[in-house]
Amino acid sequence: MIDTTNKTYQLQNGATANSASCSGVTFVNDAANGVRAIDDATSLTVSFSQGSNPIFTPRGHVDVTPAPTLRLTNGSGAVRTIFVQANGRINVQ
Repeated sequence: MIDTTNKTYQLQNGATANSASCSGVTFVNDAANGVRAIDDATSLTVSFSQGSNPIFTPRGHVDVTPAPTLRLTNGSGAVRTIFVQANGRINVQ
């Protein structure tokens, strides 16, 4: 779960089983992984330019459409784009 307002993320696990896809699955916070800061200095702007929180199937594929694209922008206007591809690969540009 990515919180663009607080600039944090937290891993979540499916609380209900569905091996074919993640539709209808209830997600809960992973107790072993707390909320983590995306930006320790809180100087970045964090936003989704496409899609929303990435959800991965047990086989590592993204189960949301469109595949998420996250943008990180610093105070000088420099942008890093994080693309989550349907096959589960994550590219940072």
